[in-house]
Amino acid sequence: MDACPKCTHPHVVKAGKARGNQRWRCRGCGYQWTRTTPRGRPGWQKSLAVFLYGHGVSMNAVGKMFGVRAAMDPALCHRARGQTGTRWEGHRPRRR
Repeated sequence: MDACPKCTHPHVVKAGKARGNQRWRCRGCGYQWTRTTPRGRPGWQKSLAVFLYGHGVSMNAVGKMFGVRAAMDPALCHRARGQTGTRWEGHRPRRR
């Protein structure tokens, strides 16, 4: 491990294991973490998926383009509405 991801202090030590993954602790700030590699898709892929969905491309088509499940996070769909000015037609129950 090179440095703390929070304070960039160079002195980090092993601090046990969590669910089989090595746990690390910073000697400078006391921050503890396990993951050293980023999760999920790159930001440019997420923004492109939101852009396409906001401009009328279906979730199934976007999912096939990126090789992922068709179901997107509802937060991404709400973000698409804000970026494109289009109305989000989600699967929400109607209030009566």
